[in-house]
Amino acid sequence: IQCYASRNIWRHLEEPKRSDWPRRGFYEGIRGMDLLTWTVEQWFLAEAFQKAQEEGSVAPDEVFDPFNLVASAGNNNPFPLWLSLQIRTAIAQMYEGGNCLDPVPSCLVGEDKSGHYHGIGYLRLPGGMGVLARSGAKRQHFRGVRVSDLVEEILVFEIWEQIQDIMAGRRKAATYQHIEGVVRQFRVDYPIFSGSWVGELP
Repeated sequence: IQCYASRNIWRHLEEPKRSDWPRRGFYEGIRGMDLLTWTVEQWFLAEAFQKAQEEGSVAPDEVFDPFNLVASAGNNNPFPLWLSLQIRTAIAQMYEGGNCLDPVPSCLVGEDKSGHYHGIGYLRLPGGMGVLARSGAKRQHFRGVRVSDLVEEILVFEIWEQIQDIMAGRRKAATYQHIEGVVRQFRVDYPIFSGSWVGELP
């Protein structure tokens, strides 16, 4: 699997370029699993899900969604395959405290002509500011593993890291006007494949 983050941090998942959290989590473990384990776990679960459908214990029109998995053997975390759950919870708490304008990050994943995925994510902050992240991944052929989900998860981690940097004074937030322009161009460049967002898109 190959993917890249907003500053080309990741080229190959087996070769982490930085040791700081949260990027480290994709290699050394977030919520009880690293990225390789996350991918393999989804693959086996998808196989078991299909078998259950064939046997009639799961409805044939039920869609496999790893984020809906409530529990998994050997992992005591609720929703164990939802790697960004803790970050999303923290952002929701920021929203409740008036420290950001959205309860969740907005993330879009587009697809280019080669079938590879490109992602963009943002979170609005008070005062007409915000944070913006980009990521992407090459098309893969793992049954039950949606690479677009991986891209969206990476975007959430990137957004959270930027929030931490802004709070620590290590970087400045972007203007929301700038974010709007970048998102508009992204939507021109890539047909939207998947995503989740708050309100109307720029």
